Amino acid sequence: MNSFTWYRALTSATLLSLASLASMGCALSPETDTEAEETFSSESEAISPNWKCDVGQLGTARCQATIADIRNQAAAVGRDGILERGIGWLEAGVIYNRSGSFQGYRRDCSGFVSMAWEYKDSPYTGLLPPFVNGTYAVELGSLDDLAPGDAVNKTFRNPYGHVMLFAGWAAADHSQLYFLHHYSTGKPVALVQIARAALGDFIAIRSSKAAAPTAATAPTPETPVTPVTPPSGCGVMVPNQALGADQSVSSCDGRFSLVQQSDGNLVLYQAGGKALWSTQTNGSAGEVTVMQEDGNLVVYAPGGKPVWSSGTSGHPGAWLVIRDDGALVIDTGTELIWWNLTGGL
Repeated sequence: MNSFTWYRALTSATLLSLASLASMGCALSPETDTEAEETFSSESEAISPNWKCDVGQLGTARCQATIADIRNQAAAVGRDGILERGIGWLEAGVIYNRSGSFQGYRRDCSGFVSMAWEYKDSPYTGLLPPFVNGTYAVELGSLDDLAPGDAVNKTFRNPYGHVMLFAGWAAADHSQLYFLHHYSTGKPVALVQIARAALGDFIAIRSSKAAAPTAATAPTPETPVTPVTPPSGCGVMVPNQALGADQSVSSCDGRFSLVQQSDGNLVLYQAGGKALWSTQTNGSAGEVTVMQEDGNLVVYAPGGKPVWSSGTSGHPGAWLVIRDDGALVIDTGTELIWWNLTGGL
């Protein structure tokens, strides 16, 4: 019998008995918190987000646009109350600390979801599906059934789990998802975009007290449009164009240059040498920046390891523009899908 089958064979009574020994967090046994608690020293040990926003990035255009998007998705299905409670912790920068509390809830993964779901007894992950189905949450048929305000719970490696609040769809084909979650001691609540393929053992769950969503939640696919040919000439990185170490591309007026430095950092400079923006990847061994054909701008280290990306895959044919006003934008020809905040200088 594999571990997943073993968990499903446990009765609710057995799990509730185990719960009496629990430290009330994303763990069951206080003696094994260090190894059992689903907190992570790095995101790669937990999930593999391709974009993240926490309190330190709230002022960025991408973060603000994404928060507006998930608010609209939640409002469309009558789930805006749940999501607003989660966004409240994001904006407050609540730090993960299982021995602390905020607004009466534990500052950990299950405490965060319990707060969003307004469960005053703050159930931990071992009392959520697949371990206990129906008491606090029910298991959904698949990830496709998720609506904003639902959640996913990790089901492998002990009944300790890691639970994340589903915030909305990042792609109409359900290949990319947004989550709000608490994930590591000392780190604030984060809004992340995760590829469906990276979710592994997570399953979809819904609060037992939450109202059913009022409508389908997938974004309406856009009407196909004729591909737009990227402009040629100055100030542009077209699909598949790369910058190697110490190479650059400049705005048409020559006042701004995007430089792939040999120290691994991708930096936007104003004439005179003033740095306006960077990927903050110095020391990462980043050696090349590629404007990929899928619309993603990526800094790669030797061996093809990505160390930074714009998180804009899924927009084939998009291109990067270094504008004469000092802004960096990624353009599809019909919309701007990414920009920094240096325009207007």
